[in-house]
Amino acid sequence: MKRKQDFAKNRRRIGLFFTLSLSVLFATTSSAADDPTVVEPPSSGQRAQLARQMANGLIWPTTGILSQGFHTYHTGIDIAGAPGTPIVAVQDGVVVMSGWDDWGLGYAITLQHPDGSRTVYGHNRRLLVRQGQQVQQGQLIAEMGSTGNSSGPHLHFEFYPSQSRQAVNPMYQLPPLLGGRIPSTESQATQRNPEVMGQGAGRMEVNVRRGLACDEALLERETANFYVQVCRQGGQLYYIGRSKSDAQSVVRLPAFPVSGGYRAQNGSFSYVVRGERVEVFRNGIRLRTEYFL
Repeated sequence: MKRKQDFAKNRRRIGLFFTLSLSVLFATTSSAADDPTVVEPPSSGQRAQLARQMANGLIWPTTGILSQGFHTYHTGIDIAGAPGTPIVAVQDGVVVMSGWDDWGLGYAITLQHPDGSRTVYGHNRRLLVRQGQQVQQGQLIAEMGSTGNSSGPHLHFEFYPSQSRQAVNPMYQLPPLLGGRIPSTESQATQRNPEVMGQGAGRMEVNVRRGLACDEALLERETANFYVQVCRQGGQLYYIGRSKSDAQSVVRLPAFPVSGGYRAQNGSFSYVVRGERVEVFRNGIRLRTEYFL
């Protein structure tokens, strides 16, 4: 009898220890640096669901590293990157909130989309749209930052279905990851519109233009290693560079005119298009020069 009582006590102790351990685990999960398993892309069994959801035409809001996934205590996903990384609208919509969020998201934006769904973009260092403004898919709306309750520069992104106050996992609404990485804007456009696929430099430049929603191309050139564009969209200039060796390697940055050309900034890196060349600088020091063919 005593052995049975001791066994029952031990089971209760083990159960209590297991419950407390789970509580500590969930309370301390904060980022991929602490637990790299928190980001789980959709499984192969969800491909049919993803295919249906791809019809909504969303694109990824930024580029970077998935640093935290969606779970009970985190109703969105985090994408970490350099301060100032461009944040874009995932779909056409209207800005219903642009300002400081008192619940920890710092400078945040909420967009309402035509189907009634909403998306939230948090922790920005700079907001580039105002409440009531109409925005287009791919339009620059903010710059990545670390405002509010944040441990480092990243975007906190949330998705709310139509007529719902409950956020759902954005991973099921966005285009699938490619090789575990956030796909380039061009790759996403190609997935939604397979007819734009093709070979040759001219076709590739058209793909970049379509994928990045460029209204007017001001410059279209290529070097031995890159395709380069400067375009205008919604009154904003953009510098677009795409690697010839890696179709997924695309940089798209706000640009501004400088003497004899254009300049774009991405954190400590800057790109200058002038005359017959593109120059890449880091902290003001020139790293390389690419001449147009």
